[in-house]
Amino acid sequence: TYKLWKEVYEWAILHGYVFENAGRMGSSEMSNIEAKEDEPVTCVSYRDCLIWCNAYTEKLNGNVFSCVYLENENGKVLKNAKEEKNGKNLCDNAYVDFTKKGMRLPKEAEWEFAARLQLKTKTNAVLCGGVYLTKLNSASGASLPICTPDLKVSSNEKAYNELFSNVVCKWFYDGTVLAYFTPRITKTSSVGTKRRNQAGLYDMSGNVAEWCSDFTTDAMFSISGDGQFAIIRGGAWSYYSYVCSVGYREVNLTNYAASNIGFRLCQTK
Repeated sequence: TYKLWKEVYEWAILHGYVFENAGRMGSSEMSNIEAKEDEPVTCVSYRDCLIWCNAYTEKLNGNVFSCVYLENENGKVLKNAKEEKNGKNLCDNAYVDFTKKGMRLPKEAEWEFAARLQLKTKTNAVLCGGVYLTKLNSASGASLPICTPDLKVSSNEKAYNELFSNVVCKWFYDGTVLAYFTPRITKTSSVGTKRRNQAGLYDMSGNVAEWCSDFTTDAMFSISGDGQFAIIRGGAWSYYSYVCSVGYREVNLTNYAASNIGFRLCQTK
């Protein structure tokens, strides 16, 4: 939530941390509607997230020994989202110590497992490695796939209700055209207003898309001279419903910040 982001951000600034962005309280397409502190933070870059996670870890523990993001394997804890070395941003080349028990971004595989894990039913799922996972063409925790022009769902009313119960997003396919939900979605929602998935997690699909720790291995992006591209999952309030499916993937530059992208915390046990 923005409330937690702001609390840690203000502490971090007083303790030597530096960010690219201050973050924003949710987002809306209508300037006269105010967001709430229990809505997701938005307008934060991948780099901001790494620095914030280190700051939150230090704030919780009173020291930096559990911080996950380091300059190198034996290096200092990263505290500056803008710091460069040899012309490269340190966050883009961070050493990530996944054995540390501090706060961090989830790996993409961790994110997808958390979004797809079904513990109670086998409905709309595939068996994978001994566990049932929600099908890739569905929202997290949904019992029906997302209706699209290429994938017609037999009952559009059921598909609509399933989407509306699970996902904060702007558009859905009604069987004929892309349409708005009623009431129309024009902004982020308070965290946890929709149904949680079977792992007990809210908003894995929709509300805001979420940075993952991984960089893309797609050659189209990795050969770019513009910088590192990190993976984003989950879709957002301003998206089409199919972009909120658990199988949809995006990437963007690590210094990119937008009104529909936030992040989710992960911690190694």
